[in-house]
Amino acid sequence: MVYFLLFISWIVFADVSAQLTPVREEIFDSSKQHRLQWTFSPPNAWNETQMQLGKNYTHSVYQACNPELNKDHKTLWTNWIPKQDARELFLDLRFAQADQQPLSVYVRESSQMHNQYFRRPQRSPLLQITVQHPFPDAVPQDEHLRHAKGLKLGKISQKGFHLGFSYSGKCTFIASIQVFFLKCPTLVWNQMEFEETAAGGLGRGVCVNGSVEISTPKRECNTNGTWGPPQGLCVPDTGYKTDGNHSEIRPPVNLFSAPDSIADSSLGPSSVLTAGLVCSVLVFLILIAVVFIFVRRHKLSGGQETEPLSRSGVTQYRRPQELVYTAHPELINICRMSSCDQSGDCRPCPPRSTTLGEEVSQRDNGYEQLHTDRPQLESTIEVLEGMSDRLLCDLRDVMVERTKLIMGQKLGKGEFGAVYEGTFSPQKGQDIRVAVKTLKGAVHSKEDLESFLKEAEIMKHFDHVNVVRLLGVALERDPGSFIHVPLVILPFMKHGDLHSFLKATRYGDIPMFVPHQRLLGFMIDIAAGMEYLSLQGFLHRDLAARNCMLGDDLHVCVADFGLSKNIYSSNYYRQKNMKVNMPVRWMAIESLSDFLYTTKSDVWSFGITMWEITSRGKVPYPGITGHDLLDFLENGHRLKQGDNDSKLYELMLSCWHRDPSQRPGFGELGQSLKALLSELPPLETSEEAHYINLGLEAAIDHQDSAESLEPEVERMM
Repeated sequence: MVYFLLFISWIVFADVSAQLTPVREEIFDSSKQHRLQWTFSPPNAWNETQMQLGKNYTHSVYQACNPELNKDHKTLWTNWIPKQDARELFLDLRFAQADQQPLSVYVRESSQMHNQYFRRPQRSPLLQITVQHPFPDAVPQDEHLRHAKGLKLGKISQKGFHLGFSYSGKCTFIASIQVFFLKCPTLVWNQMEFEETAAGGLGRGVCVNGSVEISTPKRECNTNGTWGPPQGLCVPDTGYKTDGNHSEIRPPVNLFSAPDSIADSSLGPSSVLTAGLVCSVLVFLILIAVVFIFVRRHKLSGGQETEPLSRSGVTQYRRPQELVYTAHPELINICRMSSCDQSGDCRPCPPRSTTLGEEVSQRDNGYEQLHTDRPQLESTIEVLEGMSDRLLCDLRDVMVERTKLIMGQKLGKGEFGAVYEGTFSPQKGQDIRVAVKTLKGAVHSKEDLESFLKEAEIMKHFDHVNVVRLLGVALERDPGSFIHVPLVILPFMKHGDLHSFLKATRYGDIPMFVPHQRLLGFMIDIAAGMEYLSLQGFLHRDLAARNCMLGDDLHVCVADFGLSKNIYSSNYYRQKNMKVNMPVRWMAIESLSDFLYTTKSDVWSFGITMWEITSRGKVPYPGITGHDLLDFLENGHRLKQGDNDSKLYELMLSCWHRDPSQRPGFGELGQSLKALLSELPPLETSEEAHYINLGLEAAIDHQDSAESLEPEVERMM
């Protein structure tokens, strides 16, 4: 019976959801260009010719068939291609080969047209593809072409890109390339209207005419061009009523309205579709309700009544290269509400089971004791059960069971908590080295916790090369209170934070000189990450060098979202808790005086971070206390220039303008910094590699000496 109902429900759901099709938006089609004039190496490796290959008209085709270069790498780069609104790129490629040597595909992002990538690529290719049937003759025919469709080129964050190809075989023809991205189609649902939105982005909707906005409509556009679950709420205005799932708002019927029988006689196909859709949704909801009640009354393993929930014993041991679990857990379903898909259908969340507790014991034969999580996990479930149904369902992708996280040594501490090294096991047999930050100082009530979890649900979807990725959030009860502390799980970055690195180079703990070009590179990376966060509607509120992490090639990632706030519902955030200690030396003047935060407040903090970088980690405003700082700034004083370049210092001053509206945005700052970098002689590849290798080796050795991650956090009042 259950399987039959589930089958019927699936048919109804599939019929409704199939009505929306992703929109393909083309960025570039080489076959539509008169001349391509791409750049290649070595000389005479590639030749542009006009022929009908894969199309019914003559167009430009690139071939690499020089017999003198058979075994050499032959590299071809397109001209700079603007990305338009794309967040993730896809490629359709038609090509032919005389052998089966792989054709490598590369993408290099850039914000402006340049030719610095026109050489053999140094990085690993994104794709390597080949043909199944090489062409036997000197010139291939259409039947020899391979049409590779929908190849993923990955995320893109800058304004444009160059597409590169590399080949080391006898002969290849690149007949045509089409670069495109996907968009979610226009959608009207439940009095909310969403315009076309690029895949991977957040669409902001509006309420249709005749409805009132309760909370801002938002909807994530998934990477496959389909809409995710909606957020926000629109309700019909007084005297209006909805017209089916299409959410048309009609005024009330008056004495001059046509009778229902006349109006119904003129219904067209769209009205019939609407009526059918409504019926399908109602049938689907009824079936789901029946299934849900049936499952709740029976155990998953049979038809017996469910016994009262009890604690279970779980014994966990660890020795080298092996984890052994023995468990007999009772299961509970912590998700009991419905979520809505892209077509508007509501369905119960799929069940997620978890254990109520875990006992950890110790043996004498080489095993080591871990820890006991019974009280923490039990209280976590109680907290989740007390939250709203919609939030609980949204949190399924971000919440992590505490038992999947093993805390290790403390890496550092600050005002808002401590950072630990840890091991995260999202699934059996998978252990990930992570950094775990506790946010004890940022959460003071259950309302604070729920607010933070709402932000974390959005942060889980951040995807940018200059933003540290959030892996998940676990909850642990603070032994000294009833507050549950969020444990933020982040990728472990062994090279540490930027502030410690800069300070160590200044004191000589890291024996290297960081060139000015590299310092500007740090700033450009941070600006790019902050531009991404601001476009996502997020305030950081704690931007500083200590909260920026060093990646494997000395690129910088913005991190530490403990104070981040989503501001889609407005353009600012006003701090409510005045007792919390804040990083006053990095705060904007309006934040110090009125506890007001905007994106331009983050711009102010970015200016302070730039000053930190150029001073190699010095403390801002030396000799001035946190209590005197506001008066200092109100009197027109700012950080001194020091050893900064005059143009760079002018850029810092623009970030510290008294009027927030006069400060530049992060995109503009990034462009200005790149312009300053272009005025300097470029570092040679070997020299750059030397700095990177030396810096990373020294950073790893120095990492253990960094004790405080937030050295200049003071009380505001």
